[in-house]
Amino acid sequence: MNVKKRLQDLFQRLFKPSSKRLQMTDENVKCLMRKIDEIIRLLHDGKHELQAAQMNDLRDIVFDKNEEEFRKYVLSDVILAPGAIWDTYFEHQFELIKFQILYSQMFGIIQHIGIDNRMIQQVKHKLANGFLTDFADQADNALKRANAKAPGDMEEKQEKWRLY
Repeated sequence: MNVKKRLQDLFQRLFKPSSKRLQMTDENVKCLMRKIDEIIRLLHDGKHELQAAQMNDLRDIVFDKNEEEFRKYVLSDVILAPGAIWDTYFEHQFELIKFQILYSQMFGIIQHIGIDNRMIQQVKHKLANGFLTDFADQADNALKRANAKAPGDMEEKQEKWRLY
């Protein structure tokens, strides 16, 4: 078998969408929609309108329960490629961490529904492990900085930065 044919076969095995039926149950769809809504809200708050619009497209596809379109969109460059939505930068550390947690959780739901490949696992791993190593220290430092800039009720500041 020549090299070109072998590479084509490899590419098809790695990136060809599975024909396996997805578990688009009402419960799974509701759970995914809630997660997408949280991500959209966070993107709007961070003034990332393009990414929010792209997530809104995903939301519409999930709402319609269109398995083929859902599979294509999730496996597209919009969702998985470097520089895609998952690679969005936020000014505030807590917003960035919250976004990464939500996006990682969204991938967990997508995997539960039945879409999984090496790229999803890789992005999920980057989000879950690459940025959250010293979360407690980052949280404490950010709260101290916020308190030093504008002294006030510490409980209000903690509420502002709460992840969930």
